[in-house]
Amino acid sequence: MAISIPNYRRNGSTLIVPWKFVWAPLMRRCRSSEHYSRGRWRGFSSTAWSSLSSSREALHLVDKPIQTNTYAGTGGLEGGENLEGKFKPVTLGEVYQVEPVLVDPANLIYQLHDGSMSEVVAVRDNGDALSFNADVADITAAAPGIGPPVQYNTSLANGYIRLGAQTGVITVDLKGDNNSGYIDTVGAIIRRLLANVVGLTDPDDLHVPAFTEMEIRAPETVGFFAGAEREFRLPEVIDLLINSVFGFWGMRPDGRFTLGIIRPPGTPAATYTDNELIEFDFLEAPPPTKKLNFRHRPNWRVLSPTEIAGVVSDANRELFGKDYLDSEKSDASVGTTHPGAQELILTSLLASTVEAVTVRDRVFDLLKEYRAPARAQVRDAAFARRIGESVKITSSRLGLDTSFLITGVRSTSGEPSVSLTLWG
Repeated sequence: MAISIPNYRRNGSTLIVPWKFVWAPLMRRCRSSEHYSRGRWRGFSSTAWSSLSSSREALHLVDKPIQTNTYAGTGGLEGGENLEGKFKPVTLGEVYQVEPVLVDPANLIYQLHDGSMSEVVAVRDNGDALSFNADVADITAAAPGIGPPVQYNTSLANGYIRLGAQTGVITVDLKGDNNSGYIDTVGAIIRRLLANVVGLTDPDDLHVPAFTEMEIRAPETVGFFAGAEREFRLPEVIDLLINSVFGFWGMRPDGRFTLGIIRPPGTPAATYTDNELIEFDFLEAPPPTKKLNFRHRPNWRVLSPTEIAGVVSDANRELFGKDYLDSEKSDASVGTTHPGAQELILTSLLASTVEAVTVRDRVFDLLKEYRAPARAQVRDAAFARRIGESVKITSSRLGLDTSFLITGVRSTSGEPSVSLTLWG
């Protein structure tokens, strides 16, 4: 059973929700605006956290498939007729239990990545580990031993493995794309995808300080796998990556790609008083979270009980049958203070449980508090504000002296004011 992208559903009293829906209510009053065109609302991703002044063309620019090559179906490493026109796989970062693409059944040659990959950590047949033989330049040249134990060869430079024998479902743990050196962090992977898939010029088309800060604030290891059967487009992949570390991405008003981590408001870059404040409204907010299950380390091919060999240990049998690992944190006092507090299950692409706990704790500390989203129109002829900055609203008229994180910016041509979407 292949892993599925999580859906929005309820299990008893627990809300199971993909990241991009967590803060959807924050923008409920804004997203009907002409500046939020159909399809641009994506929660923690390409709309609410992108600049509202970004053009449709700029956002459309990244909407391309990450699998850039397909199989010819002519035999050999180009696969048989059953693979004609299907995508060559793309593996990014560190992934577990990937089901590779069988390109040459007669010789048991599988493809894991369209290009150079860094390391094949483990190969299993129905959960039973095979034995590594050699890394070879030409995967078609010689077959590995049939065992016991059954052996496998790798061709790291070209993204293939070859088995000596096979009885069931083949799954692989690996470290993927190594075409320009191995990378496994959110910022680095997104940066490479923007260059390789979209053709953005690095660094001219990127807000480099944001990428530099991302490496510091989100150094966790992640992984993603796109197989032959389904097309993955870049906005979806960026969503899955950035949401794994509770971040945002989008286009700046100057057309450069930016990204960052959601965090509490910091030192204000500007303060707006009654003199600058034209309009201010608080928006509907989701309830605080009293319990968070942070799902991580996805198994990209989940094995059913009948697919796992009898020699596999009980611990591995349980592990191979899970779609994700779970890490929970709760605070009973939140439910006492806020009777309507919710339980959340969030999914990520983080590969390490230790790192997942770090992100889980950071996210829980944010979500257990009541956060006040707002929208403000302010006089700012310089149009100097940017997504990810903090601003302070000080108003004796409204009784406010509060700092907010900027999550959206919109300007109107010819008007000396900007509309800010804020999160407090």
